[in-house]
Amino acid sequence: MKLLGLTNRFYFASIIVIVIIGGFVSYLIFKTSINRQFNEKLLAEREQLLFELHNQDNIQDAYYLNVGDKVTLEPINSSIYVPLSWSDTLLFDEFQKKNLTFRQIRFSNTVDNRNYLITISKSLLSTDEMIRGIGEVMLLLMFSLIISLILLSNRINKTVWQPFYDSLNFLRTYDLTKPSSPKFDSTRIEEFRKLNEVINAMIEKSINDYENLKEFSENASHEIQTPFVDYQNKGGAFDAG
Repeated sequence: MKLLGLTNRFYFASIIVIVIIGGFVSYLIFKTSINRQFNEKLLAEREQLLFELHNQDNIQDAYYLNVGDKVTLEPINSSIYVPLSWSDTLLFDEFQKKNLTFRQIRFSNTVDNRNYLITISKSLLSTDEMIRGIGEVMLLLMFSLIISLILLSNRINKTVWQPFYDSLNFLRTYDLTKPSSPKFDSTRIEEFRKLNEVINAMIEKSINDYENLKEFSENASHEIQTPFVDYQNKGGAFDAG
C-alpha cells in the first residue's frame, strides 16, 4: 500500500467520524433550540387560553389555534393535580391525514369549579422538515468533501510526489558499471531535496568505491600474472602432474 493511500484512509475515516459526531451534536443543538422556542410559544398560548377560559362562558372540548395546533380539555377528578410538563408525541393530523410529531404542554387547571387536564399541542412538521433538510445538506457536504479529497490526493500524487518517484526510478535503473552523476529536477519540497542530496552523496561514494575496487582488482590481476609471465620468459614450464 502506498503511503499516500494509507494517509488518505486515516483522513477519510477521521472525516466520517467527525461528520457523524458533528451531525449528531448539531441535531441535538437544533432540537434543543427548537424545543426552547416551542416551549415559549406553548407557554404564551397557555396564558392566552387560560385567559379565555376564565373569561368566557362556554367551554369546548377542543380548541384549534393555528393550523396544525390543537387544545384539548379533559375533565378529571378535582383531587388530581398535573404539574406543567412538556413532551414530544405523535398525533394524527387531519390536514396531512397521517401521524405527525407534535410538541405539547400538559397541565391541570380549575375552570368553573371543575378540574381539567389541558393539553396544548403544536405541530413540529416544519421543524422536522428543516432538520431533515439540514441533514441532507450535511450528507451532501460530506460526500462532496470526500470526493474533493480523493481528487486532491490524486492531484498531489501526480505533482507533489513526482520528484520522489523520479528519484525512485533513477535508483531503480542506475547502473554502477556505467557511473554517471544524477540530475534531479529542482523541487521546493525540503524533504525531497534532502533525499536527492543523500542519493547524490551515496552515488558518489559508490562510484569511488567501485573505482577503487576496480583499480585494486586490476592491480591484483597484474601482480598475479607477473610471475607467470616471467617464468615463461625464462623458458620454464609448469609441472602438470
